[in-house]
Amino acid sequence: MSCRVVRVDETWQAEVVAAQLCEAHAAEDADRLAHLLCLLVRAEIADDAATRALESITLRVALRCEDTVPAVMASCVRLARLLACKLDDVNGLAHICEDACPVE
Repeated sequence: MSCRVVRVDETWQAEVVAAQLCEAHAAEDADRLAHLLCLLVRAEIADDAATRALESITLRVALRCEDTVPAVMASCVRLARLLACKLDDVNGLAHICEDACPVE
């Protein structure tokens, strides 16, 4: 991965990148999407930086079927899956399931 290592220290930084991810995804700009996902996979995320803004778009890309998209987008799907694991490790994604499927 040739992208540089960045540091996400504050929530607003994650929100800015999340907006850029949404734009790239909506435009089907796989090259831009891959670059942004690569930056986030390699990023150092501070413990107190909320990454909630990244979760929805990351899962939207990660849950695509990589067999039905072009090769460049398939790479994005795999990067998004890797990022989803990282986000789960950093801040936990369990609340998504808890919000959607409350325990009775």
